[in-house]
Amino acid sequence: MFCRECGMEINDKAEICVHCGVRPLNSDRFCQACGAETRPGQEVYIICGNRLKRLSDTDESLGLVKAVSCCFPLIGAVLYLVWKTDKPKNADTACKWALIGLLVEAGLYLFSFCLGVLSM
Repeated sequence: MFCRECGMEINDKAEICVHCGVRPLNSDRFCQACGAETRPGQEVYIICGNRLKRLSDTDESLGLVKAVSCCFPLIGAVLYLVWKTDKPKNADTACKWALIGLLVEAGLYLFSFCLGVLSM
């Protein structure tokens, strides 16, 4: 991957470019796939054929995704399956919160079951 700010090659998982200190997808000066210079607002780099990503196009940790995934684990699982290739961080967040919601719901069910048994 290449930094969209300075065009230098960086690790695919880098949060910050070690060459310029900017988030790699927080600019529009270079192609993230080949490092060639691009124009502002350009959507696709024609030479390499890659869609140019921006920070807003990538993963965002959304509170609503967490809440929905926690309260409705099935929706969290569906979001995970839909986003796992395009938005892997959002997919991981949805999956994690769906599992948390599932565990909380199982714990509440077990607690209410035990409470019901003890009240007999």
